[in-house]
Amino acid sequence: MSDEPTFERGHAEGADPVGVNASAQAQVEAVFEQFGEPHPPVAIIVASREEWMAAENAAGELTSRGIDHRIHELSPTRSPEVLDKFLSTAGLRGIRVIIATAGHVPWLPSMVATRTDLPVIGVPMASNAIGGLDTLLATAQAPPGMPVACMGIGNVRNAAIYAARILSAAPMPPQG
Repeated sequence: MSDEPTFERGHAEGADPVGVNASAQAQVEAVFEQFGEPHPPVAIIVASREEWMAAENAAGELTSRGIDHRIHELSPTRSPEVLDKFLSTAGLRGIRVIIATAGHVPWLPSMVATRTDLPVIGVPMASNAIGGLDTLLATAQAPPGMPVACMGIGNVRNAAIYAARILSAAPMPPQG
C-alpha cells in the first residue's frame, strides 16, 4: 500500500466507494481542463469586429428570450487552430446551437459545419462587392452532408429566433 492519498468516489447510490489515486485524479482533471469553461447553449461566431456589431442584434434577441449566449471572434484565416479547438470541444462544454456570420470569411458557416455535429445557422452579411449575394451563395451552397441553415442577408435576428426554436424542440440536459 502506498502513502499516496486517494479520493473516494461512489459510482452509484449504495455502491462501495472506488479508490482513485491522486495521479489518476490529476490526469482526469487535466483532460477535462482542455474542454474549457462551461458555455451557454448558443455560440455566435464572427470573423471580424464589424460582424461582432451586427451579432449584437442576435445577442439582444436571445437575451430578450432568456437564452444565454456568448459571441466569439474566431477567424479561420488568422487563427484556424483556435477555431478548431473551440469547435472540437463545443458540445462537451454545453453549446447546443452555433450561429456563424458569413462576411469577411464568406465560407465560415460551412467550415463550422464541417467541424461539428451541432446545428449551424449561417447569416450572410452584406458585402461591398455585390450586396451580399456572394456570402448568401457561400452559405446556402454548403457541401452535401454539412447542413447549414441559411438566413437572409444580414438577418442575425432571425438566426437568434431560429436558435430559440431549435433549443425549444429538445429538452435541455440537466445542469449541475
